[in-house]
Amino acid sequence: MDPSTRRSGAVRSEINVTPLVDVCLVLLIIFMVVTPLLDNGGAELPETNHPQRMAERSEDVVLSVDQNLRTLVDEKPVAAADLSAALREIHTRSPARQLVVKADRRLAYGQVRALLRAAQQGGFSGAGLAVRAKTPAVDT
Repeated sequence: MDPSTRRSGAVRSEINVTPLVDVCLVLLIIFMVVTPLLDNGGAELPETNHPQRMAERSEDVVLSVDQNLRTLVDEKPVAAADLSAALREIHTRSPARQLVVKADRRLAYGQVRALLRAAQQGGFSGAGLAVRAKTPAVDT
């Protein structure tokens, strides 16, 4: 068909991808902003000057507890009463996995000790305690 004979109201067979690209870019920005907030299960980790570096392994069991005592095992919510049983099940399935505890710094010592006791009852003989490196103070 000759372009000069085309009607102005004719349907065009081209796809306009601009709105699709806009939506994808907005979603990308949202995920980039939200992802760092999801890091340690909502727990604000304690800080130390010289934390000992451990290799992060994907097979580690991560036990996270936030300020409100919301407990997550490998990012799945677990009731405090069921914590030992959940850890025992994980340890029975794969005893080589190590436990990493990410406890909020505002928790009382006794509450963290109760987590470690539940881990011991679940079959884990030890646990790594996750901390953050202190940010150096800026002199003004």
